[in-house]
Amino acid sequence: MEKLLRSLGYEVVKYNDLTAKRMNEALHTFTEHPKLRDTDSVFVVIMSHGKREFVLGVNHSEENPDEFPVDNIYKYLGPQECPALMNKPKIIIIQACRG
Repeated sequence: MEKLLRSLGYEVVKYNDLTAKRMNEALHTFTEHPKLRDTDSVFVVIMSHGKREFVLGVNHSEENPDEFPVDNIYKYLGPQECPALMNKPKIIIIQACRG
């Protein structure tokens, strides 16, 4: 995926092995990226395990849930949180089971 996006001219910001909390922080940090005002579109790709409505963080277990709500993606990329992306295509790819 990284190679494909780079070949299409996108700058890739990559994170590995995140907890749900770090996924939230990474998306929040992304909304403040200085190049968003000049971009025509963005891709957000999340690859992990999952279940309905959640992407699972690296520390997930049945006893200790580490769950990132999928709706947070839309919250962070929406016009209130990220006005720089208003009226710009946002392609979101989630590669995770849904339970």
